[in-house]
Amino acid sequence: MQGKTILILLLVFIVLFAFIYIFEIKDGEKRKERERVENLILNIPLDSVTAYTIKNDNRELSVRKRDNTWTIISPVETAGDSVTIVSNLKSILDTKIERKISDDENDPGQFGLENPHGEIAIRQSGDLESRLLIGDENPTGDFIFVKYSNKPGIYTVPKSLRTYVNKSLYDLRDKRVMHIRPLDVRKIRITSREKGEVVLTQDGDNWNIIEPVKIPAKSNDVISFLNRLSNGRIKAFIDESPRDLRQYGLADPFIRIELYSGDELAKSTFTIGDTTKDGDGGYYAREESRLPVFTLENWAVNNLNKGAFDFQRPSEGSVR
Repeated sequence: MQGKTILILLLVFIVLFAFIYIFEIKDGEKRKERERVENLILNIPLDSVTAYTIKNDNRELSVRKRDNTWTIISPVETAGDSVTIVSNLKSILDTKIERKISDDENDPGQFGLENPHGEIAIRQSGDLESRLLIGDENPTGDFIFVKYSNKPGIYTVPKSLRTYVNKSLYDLRDKRVMHIRPLDVRKIRITSREKGEVVLTQDGDNWNIIEPVKIPAKSNDVISFLNRLSNGRIKAFIDESPRDLRQYGLADPFIRIELYSGDELAKSTFTIGDTTKDGDGGYYAREESRLPVFTLENWAVNNLNKGAFDFQRPSEGSVR
């Protein structure tokens, strides 16, 4: 009899727990999510966005998603930094309404919305477009006034939205020094004015120097060298479409790096030219598979200026 009572109590407990879970916990989660979505200034699913434009007083910047990869399409067409672009978009879409100021727009000028300081235009699949105008700060300076371009109503949102709109071309573009996969590289040729030429080839898990002498290389140092090229970041973009590489010292470069990848030994070339003329330090550089001339920090160039002596194993004696 006692066992039957315990079983009944257990079943009652299970039913109560299921009731609480379904109607309190799950419904509570759904309710919170509904409230969150309803409070967003732009109620747009992240995955539905195919392009967006951010505009401020100084410039306009547009990006587009192609085959799940983000490309900058203006002010220049160039590869984008997809991680940064998506992060910035998510921050925009996560912006919540602080409060509604007005149901109409009788005098948008008093909120800085007659001639807005910025604009966000988001395009979704199916060519749906949403546009949000950005005005002045509120009197406390904590929020900014915004309104939709196609309907009345003025709102305040956190001032951080202006930060996302003020991203620069440099912020959102691809800043990788070289577009390579280090593990695919099979052969390296480095030609340096200071350190001469060295050629290295991969043999299984090991690397060997084959020119100017044939000796084993420090494989970890070779891998580190390739990782610096793959993970390195550009300091600044100088010339999007250079007409004469000689002005940057890239016709006869200070350092030329040639990488041969895969079974077909596909060639990628990277060149480093003269020191910059602006007094800010650094060197001009270029990956030959794309147009722009950019700059690298001095320390980055020092880490890439390698000769045979830098790669040889200590036990092998010196390279002359």
